[in-house]
Amino acid sequence: LDLLLFVKNTDAFVSRDDWLYEIDNYSISFVESTLGGLKERRVLFENCLDVDFTIVPCDFPFSDEYGGIFARGYRVLLDKKDLCRAIRKIKIPPKTPCRISEDDFINRANDFWYHTVWTAKKIKRGELWTAKSCMDSYMRNILLLFIESYAKLCNGMEYDTWHNGRMLATWVDTRIAQKLPSIFSEYDKDKMVKALFSMMALFRFISIPIAKYFSYEYPQKADDYATAWLKNNIL
Repeated sequence: LDLLLFVKNTDAFVSRDDWLYEIDNYSISFVESTLGGLKERRVLFENCLDVDFTIVPCDFPFSDEYGGIFARGYRVLLDKKDLCRAIRKIKIPPKTPCRISEDDFINRANDFWYHTVWTAKKIKRGELWTAKSCMDSYMRNILLLFIESYAKLCNGMEYDTWHNGRMLATWVDTRIAQKLPSIFSEYDKDKMVKALFSMMALFRFISIPIAKYFSYEYPQKADDYATAWLKNNIL
């Protein structure tokens, strides 16, 4: 559950958690920052019910960057002073076509191929933690952007791909979904190498059609160089 709490004294809800017992018993509670510099207290109640309480000052100036969040829908549970009028004033962004620009496409593709070599070097040196961190986070985030772009290419630029891989199984292309298990590996040198090559193949499978569809230049030189280096130095 995601709840917004409009309060006069935010510190009472951010720096303390004893108020949670008025709701129910809980096992875990911590604070992290969220959109717009707000603080969010995340709580795990009984039966593993997780609730995120975003603590909002009563006079918080909501900007239009929140529009995309509230566009998915929200429900007012209690509002004695009509504080939610600030939310109603937020401009909901129109559904406009979204596509990756050619400059961004080329730069991120080169970024991906650069890090295939960088990761392979780390694997070769035995720095498996560093290599796996790059594969599982940095490189996979680039790959996700291209997966989203490919989904829009196949289904229209307004196609909803959520964010950060959320609900991926409901919107990703089935051919890509079948390949995803192969890009995850255990903490093992040989298996990481195999997963890295699978990730490279998937990236190529997605990015070349994107380049052709939008008439972008695909960085073939980077692809060829990185692939050849890995085959000659890490297989």
